[in-house]
Amino acid sequence: MANNSYMLDRIAKHGWNLNRCFTVNGVEMKRCPGCMCVLVHSEFATHARKCRKNPMGLPTLCRLCERQKERRRRRCATPEQRRKRRDQQNKSRRNSATYAASNRLRKHERRKRERAGDRKAVLEYMAAVLSRSVVTCHWCGCDCTGRVEFDHVMPMCRGGDHLPENIVPSCKQCNLSKGTKTPEEWNGGRRRG
Repeated sequence: MANNSYMLDRIAKHGWNLNRCFTVNGVEMKRCPGCMCVLVHSEFATHARKCRKNPMGLPTLCRLCERQKERRRRRCATPEQRRKRRDQQNKSRRNSATYAASNRLRKHERRKRERAGDRKAVLEYMAAVLSRSVVTCHWCGCDCTGRVEFDHVMPMCRGGDHLPENIVPSCKQCNLSKGTKTPEEWNGGRRRG
């Protein structure tokens, strides 16, 4: 890369806006206001959130200056703030590990119940429902032909079986609003009868 003072002279000569990205010989460049260096576009850490002042989604500082700014910010924090941040990070790590373990267990239990059910009978039942000319929602009675979903009457997470007797056709709205509730808990004005 060219000498930095040479680049600054060239930029001043051409009148480029240093706060925005500009192209020199096909290479996108930008000036860091922290260290006053003209750097390649890739030396600026990208931000996911774009703002009005920064439409390119790039921070005003280069990666090195951003890192130094973050270090200064952490050093200036009081011991109480540092302890609070550390506790928060540890709590987050514990929670994510606990959730991952319990989620793995839930998925395992569901697969085990699905395997215990009569898979072939369930698939035959679903095929028979889909082959009907008109499919009505079990819960609200609307016509859901072409966009039918299958709902477990007693949710599997509540101990329901993966059997044809526990599966009913339903529209998307009823299936989503029922979620993991039992029919008695759900009722919410949409159920027939």
